[in-house]
Amino acid sequence: MKTIILTQFFLSAFIIFNISCSKDSGGTNDKKENDSTSYGDTLQYDTNSYCDSSICSYDSLCLDTNYYVPINLHDLIGTWQLKAYIDFSNCSIVSEPTEIPKAIKITFFENDSVAGHTVSNTFTGKYILNGKKIGFDEILMTEIMEPEWGRKFSEAINYTDYSKISDSYLFIHYKNSTLSMVLAKIKK
Repeated sequence: MKTIILTQFFLSAFIIFNISCSKDSGGTNDKKENDSTSYGDTLQYDTNSYCDSSICSYDSLCLDTNYYVPINLHDLIGTWQLKAYIDFSNCSIVSEPTEIPKAIKITFFENDSVAGHTVSNTFTGKYILNGKKIGFDEILMTEIMEPEWGRKFSEAINYTDYSKISDSYLFIHYKNSTLSMVLAKIKK
């Protein structure tokens, strides 16, 4: 009896996981709303059929945490705006909230320094570009209370690992590449 119940449980769990991160055969992103959070729009994207080895996709770009190329410093330099957070465990995407008073922006300079602002705070510091990874060091940030969108950014920059630039997007993975920040280049 216990074996049947456990088998049914694992089969149900497999089916649920398979549905949430499955690849569709149509090559389009089917958006499914998820009201589990009070900030931004949380959308669930299925990966595209042309992204055979990818975990998820964002704006028709394949996100494969197993394939990275070194980041070109010239491509990194400039100002980027945070557009979304991705959770690779279920391909959920939390988009930038429309009701925040200020967008989160970060500027990378040629001298390895970085500056920017969150929703409520400003920051400066250094970045370390090591091939496929971007790390942050000596970050000094004002300490005004942040809404959830800004708190997530402040936490994410402390746990970065692999990164990728694709088209005009910078994907900075963090927490052992289980999550990612999506930033769009707005100024060179």
